[in-house]
Amino acid sequence: QADGALACVLLTLGEDPSTLERISTRGDNNAITPPGGLANADAFLGTNLARVRDWNSAVIFTDAFRHARLWTPQRHPYDGEFDTGEELHVAPDGHITHLEPGQAAAAIVLNRQAGIHPAGTYTLLYDGDGEIDVRGEGEIKESYPNRVLIDLTPGNGLTTIRIVATNPADPVRNMRLILPGFEQTAATQPFHPDFLASLEPFNVIRFMDWGVTNETTVSNWTERSAPGVASFAMEKGVPIETMVALCNELGADMWYCIPHLADDDYVRKATTLIRDTLDPSLRLHLEYSNEVWNWVFDQSRWAHDEGLARGYEHNLARFRFYADRTKEILQIGASVFANDPDRLVRVVATQSANPWVGTTIMDWPATDPVYQYADVLAVAPYFGGAFGNNTNVNTTLTWTVDQLLDECDLDSDYRQTNDTGVNADNAESRGLELVAYEGGQHLVGVEGNQNNQTLTDLFFAANAHPRMRDIYLNDLRRWDTEGGKLFMAFTHIYEPSKWGAWGMLESLYQDRNTAPKWLGVMDWKAEKSTETGTR
Repeated sequence: QADGALACVLLTLGEDPSTLERISTRGDNNAITPPGGLANADAFLGTNLARVRDWNSAVIFTDAFRHARLWTPQRHPYDGEFDTGEELHVAPDGHITHLEPGQAAAAIVLNRQAGIHPAGTYTLLYDGDGEIDVRGEGEIKESYPNRVLIDLTPGNGLTTIRIVATNPADPVRNMRLILPGFEQTAATQPFHPDFLASLEPFNVIRFMDWGVTNETTVSNWTERSAPGVASFAMEKGVPIETMVALCNELGADMWYCIPHLADDDYVRKATTLIRDTLDPSLRLHLEYSNEVWNWVFDQSRWAHDEGLARGYEHNLARFRFYADRTKEILQIGASVFANDPDRLVRVVATQSANPWVGTTIMDWPATDPVYQYADVLAVAPYFGGAFGNNTNVNTTLTWTVDQLLDECDLDSDYRQTNDTGVNADNAESRGLELVAYEGGQHLVGVEGNQNNQTLTDLFFAANAHPRMRDIYLNDLRRWDTEGGKLFMAFTHIYEPSKWGAWGMLESLYQDRNTAPKWLGVMDWKAEKSTETGTR
């Protein structure tokens, strides 16, 4: 049945047999041999980006409305009720089409941004005919048609912009809240220069969270987040075009995750768009969804059901379906990049801590396995991930911070020496490189333990402790020694919470001397750059 599905894909692509042969056996034993014109041919360090939210501790865009949480129904004049629960009339792109009498639509644009977004005069621009007011930490200074000046000092509260009147024939839309000093350049300089500078050390950017990969329900191209959406914090995430623009600005390769429900037309159009708009010196790392092996995610349970429908055994269903669909997607991607195949890095991903899952996926189907269509096997070699589960939490709570850090270092040594070494051998024997799609510390309460504040405080203290710098450096050295190649740190900037302290930086403006995980990664980068002569 998998072969039949693949045959349908290939017929759809309209490829002749000789082209398909070249796609399936590219290069010498599937090795990546990029020409000298590729900017990041020897890349060894990348990063993931956190999802765009109104509470992001990073100033990503010169237009703060890109972060806005849309829309909360309120009354006008405001009556003290933050959310009335009324239905709002919202277009598919997120813009308000019209309001009922006495109704207002509120967008939370900034949330707890003290020390992150700057104080000053923000410029609100919009198209259409309507009336705006501001609540919370902003105050209207001057108001003109389609342009409102707002005095704003972000603190620990909310800045809420409200549409209180809109003309249904010409509704308020295309709202932009431009940061102080950027009104004349925001259209051509969408990314904040400080954000760009913080990404300069990384040669590959993974957009799993920008694409809301673990929550998306997008299945076809018409449903995707496209340029012109009201906010990038909506449920469909950031448009592909914006991801490409960031990579082009940075000179970084792009790592894109195809939504798990995406049809073949979506795959072809997404990869074609990236091929045609990404700088020709940059590569696309193409991955199907994220952690389809991981039962915690909806896509894993969906893949399990799809696998069962194909007649696969219960304990193999999601792995085999993932291999089937990955193979189909990688074939489509390869056909799109057929004239420039070295610009495409084809990813098959698996569980780091269980190499059996990797070989089960890579070797399926037995007659024409997916590994023959891939370039890299991607894993997530985290350490410390078991310290917050029900089996270990009582022991963990007896540890001091130093004892926890000792255990983190031991766990890193075990994970890298064993799991990474085996995964690297399994990949190499199939002609693939081993890369990390994520990695770093994984200190977080699970199975309800995220609500244990003592545990959370212990994990926070370990993440902030100066010793974590050396632990990160040791972990990356071990990754390198055991055969790992590109390492995609998880994640760039993330404010710690009970759900984890994932960020190398807690905020964009954190003093780097107080960011041990960042320092450890930069130490490794400096070592590797000296050894290899690469950036």
